[in-house]
Amino acid sequence: MGGDDAFEVMYMAKLKGLLAGHGIEVHYPNDRAGIDIGLHLFAENTATQARVWFQVKGKHASTLPAERVGDSVAVSVLVGYVGYWYSHPEAAYLVVYVESLDMFLAADIRELVDTQWPEGLADLPTHQESVTLHVPIGARLDRDRLTGMMAHRSMRIDGPASRGRPLGHRFDPLRSRFSPPEPPLFDAVVDSLLKAHRFARMEERTIAKDLRVVRGQLHETMTWQPQLFTEIGFDSDDAVRIEGAPSAVQGDVLFIIDSSPDGAGLDVAEERLLDELLEQARTDGFYLGVIGNRGDTELLTDRIWRQRVMPHMVGAAPERFIGLEAITNLVLVATLVYLDFAPQLRFDYVNFVP
Repeated sequence: MGGDDAFEVMYMAKLKGLLAGHGIEVHYPNDRAGIDIGLHLFAENTATQARVWFQVKGKHASTLPAERVGDSVAVSVLVGYVGYWYSHPEAAYLVVYVESLDMFLAADIRELVDTQWPEGLADLPTHQESVTLHVPIGARLDRDRLTGMMAHRSMRIDGPASRGRPLGHRFDPLRSRFSPPEPPLFDAVVDSLLKAHRFARMEERTIAKDLRVVRGQLHETMTWQPQLFTEIGFDSDDAVRIEGAPSAVQGDVLFIIDSSPDGAGLDVAEERLLDELLEQARTDGFYLGVIGNRGDTELLTDRIWRQRVMPHMVGAAPERFIGLEAITNLVLVATLVYLDFAPQLRFDYVNFVP
């Protein structure tokens, strides 16, 4: 065994020891897949849905003594491998063992490439045989870093799709509806949807129990399709099914979030505060909407919201009542939001993508 082989055996054994407490090793018996080792991550002794992959390099102390280590460690890799790792469906890391520091560094290969070449693979110099990647010295691979890798997701994309986007589930976003979740879960789902559309929160006020008002800017357009005007049952031979016209909002918004399945009950002081906030929103030209933990029709016909909110709305009032059908549609097409809450959500009725 040559010196380089012995060095690799040594640092791979150290790496496996570091990974052992965080999951199950995934290993190819033959080195033909362009990647060294994988890890199926565990949390509290339970398998998660996250797997990560590592391509491992080593730097001898004689090649890179401690006093010569700067802000990053340079690693030369074949261009073809970089493109393969960048396009990998699961997270792939370039790991470097620096012998002089007895330390592993690990960097997400997509982040490395995007840092060095802002256009990603489009900028990669494919006319070269190899390129040099620079792994930051601060990217130490330790227990905290491994725990943070739980944020990575693995998802099948060979199943049903919506408008060419993989859903990661079989539920039809236009013909299914969640059961009313408990208020804390409903609030968490709504906040996650707003975050997914890059909502910049400017103000939040609690009006009453399970009732709050949030005001801010939606930086990305939030679009949903109402089920009220969508054909629920249709023959598989139909070329076209009837769909409700999409509703959308972007920019300055004020949402009343009613998380109670039974509807809000307001006293005189709470009604006065709500009226003040609504009038200010209309004066400032904000989009006004009600997000409620009930069906779209129930929310639209709710006495409180018709009396207190509709007078402040300008045009298209029914489209501004976002009930459970609309919430279901938004969640089922926002796959990452759905995956976060899937174990907790139940359905009143469900249909599957044809």
